[in-house]
Amino acid sequence: MLTARADARAARWSAECARVVSAARAACEALVRDGVVDAAWLVGSAAWGGWGERSDVDVVVRALDPRDFVAAWDRLGDAAGVHVDLLRIEELADGFRARVERDGVRMA
Repeated sequence: MLTARADARAARWSAECARVVSAARAACEALVRDGVVDAAWLVGSAAWGGWGERSDVDVVVRALDPRDFVAAWDRLGDAAGVHVDLLRIEELADGFRARVERDGVRMA
């Protein structure tokens, strides 16, 4: 019984993660299409596993004008329907930047 409940919960979280990632991808593609950013990556639990009830979406973007940050963050959050952590790759430490470029899921 416990295994069946755990399996059902895992299936729900997997489906929710897929929905959120799909919506975030569409929003990232729109940001690129609109010239707001020139690249976007998904990192964190949605990209690398461990998505759960407290998860958010972690998106790293390149070439986002700081003046457009809030508008881009709002677009991503509205699309995903969950909290979004938006990071500019230009502001990341070298090691994390390299991990994003190497292991991040390219969204656009």
